[in-house]
Order: sequence, then C-alpha cells, then structure tokens
Amino acid sequence: MTRRAGFLIGTLGATMAAVTAGAFLVWPELAPRTPQPTSDLAAKSLLVPVAESRGDPFRRFGVEPTGPQEAPNFSLPTPEGRGLRLSDLRGQVVALNFWATWCIPCRTEMPAMERLYRRYQAQGFTVLGVNYQEPAKRVRAFMQELKLTFPTVIDPLGEVYEAYRIFALPTTYLIGRQGRFEGKIVGYRDWA
Repeated sequence: MTRRAGFLIGTLGATMAAVTAGAFLVWPELAPRTPQPTSDLAAKSLLVPVAESRGDPFRRFGVEPTGPQEAPNFSLPTPEGRGLRLSDLRGQVVALNFWATWCIPCRTEMPAMERLYRRYQAQGFTVLGVNYQEPAKRVRAFMQELKLTFPTVIDPLGEVYEAYRIFALPTTYLIGRQGRFEGKIVGYRDWA
C-alpha cells in the first residue's frame, strides 16, 4: 500500500467516525419526541418539598418549583367528543396530568390520582388528564377499566404536549386558582 493510499484510507475512516458521532449527537434533536415512561426512582430524584403553608392538596407531595407564568390555555376534545378548555377550570386548583394508556407508571398512578380528585374536589381541586394521541375509544375503555371519573381530554396531534414540553410520562403540573404554574412533578407519584 502506498503512503498516499494509506493517508486516504485513514482520512476516510476519520471522516466516517466523525459523521457517525455527529449523527448520534444531532439525531435526538431531529427525531420526533414521544414522551417516555419514567421510573419511580427517577421521579423521586426530581422532587423538592413543598412548603406546608401552601394550603392546597399538594402540600405534602414534592414538586419541582416552576415560575409564576400563566399556564398556556388550550382546547381539546374529551373522549366523548365535547371540547374542554383549561381556562374553563380557572378558580380551581388543577393537577394537569399528562399520560398515555401504554405508560405503565401512568396506569399505576391513576387510581391514586382518582382518590386525590375525589377527596379534594369539594374544596375546589380538580384533575385534568391529558392523553397523548390515542383514539377516544381506547381512552374511554381505559378510564372505565380503572373507574376514573376526573375530566380528561385527548391531545390528538401532541400540540399541548409540545407547548408544555412534556418529555416523560406521567408529568403533572400544579396550576393555581389564577391559572398560574405552581409546580411540576415528573414521573410516577403515589398520591395516597
């Protein structure tokens, strides 16, 4: 092998390695983002204690503090086909829970979320479930199977997930009575 051929092969090899490394770095940014289920351990590592003085149902649960900005409003269909806007719930404390039927941590969390909803509903608290791009029939069957009664909407195009920057499931935002973010919990949580 000549010196020139060796140089060309070495250069070609280095170029291929650089292109491959670049593809691994860029691909996650180009690929469509489907929220991924989280583990309980990952969720617990993201939690921060909430002050006891909050006066809402979340005071004994950990949340990742969020800024005081207003939660983006949206209008999405319920599994029954009616429209529901987040702003319709203004004046209540809202646990905005992003989930999917295929998400095992979501399935595990839902019965406790339902108990939390029933326990504090009379005090101006509600849960609003936001399902990720699933057919209404599947969402209805899931809710019936788990006996879920809290309001739920379906995000058919993933636009609300994108607006709220949801990258893991379940994710729950706590929204105060004035429609502003109060906190965020990423991952499964035992609401009991």
